[in-house]
Amino acid sequence: MRSTKNKSKSTAPLADTTNTVKVAKKAKATTTAVTKKHAAPSASRAPPPTVVTYTQEELDARLAEQVAQAAANVAQIEEERRAENADYERRIANLQAVQDNAAEQAAADASLDDTIPKPHGSAGDDFNLLDKMQLSGNKLEYDLMHRQLHEYCARVKLSMADTFAAQPGDKMIHLFRKMRDDFPYLRRFTGNWALREMTRVYLKDRRAYEAKLQRTKASKAKAASARMTAAIAHRRNDEDDDNEVGSGAE
Repeated sequence: MRSTKNKSKSTAPLADTTNTVKVAKKAKATTTAVTKKHAAPSASRAPPPTVVTYTQEELDARLAEQVAQAAANVAQIEEERRAENADYERRIANLQAVQDNAAEQAAADASLDDTIPKPHGSAGDDFNLLDKMQLSGNKLEYDLMHRQLHEYCARVKLSMADTFAAQPGDKMIHLFRKMRDDFPYLRRFTGNWALREMTRVYLKDRRAYEAKLQRTKASKAKAASARMTAAIAHRRNDEDDDNEVGSGAE
């Protein structure tokens, strides 16, 4: 009888331990299942692509917008082309007017015995204009011609930003006539070639001068900006030093 009681006492705790282990395993299995159920999708699995749909009205509106933009682009290109053609025709007309006037002057000058033909090339690059005008011994007259030419260029309002070929023909004809009236010596040059070279060189020099002015202004503006930036940086450094001194005093 004693041994049976002892056996029953030793078996009871073992049964309780077994039940505890089973409950723990069941809880773990439940937790694992819940975790798998709510786990985030794999990073390697890309989300499905978003499909954007449009109504027929929206498609028609987008198409109409694209057609309108294309039409605007075509209109702009056509306008630029017309402007280029007009500018080209204007230049051709100017050159033709000057050439016609030069031909008339050449015919009138042909009767003169002391005409001076145009040398090959252009003044400044291929020959010295003073020498070819045969004014080496009268530079005062040569300089006076240039000063008067500059004044007439301003009077007829030639564009200092354009080349000789781009100047209006009527203005050039008026300029040449005034110069020939003031300086009869200029009538000796066939086709007004001396006046043409004087004007061409003057306009070229003015464009170079204006370009130099623009570069100088840009350089000065850049230097002023650099000085301002340096002054601001210096002032900020001084303020930082003052703040550090104030913090140290506290």
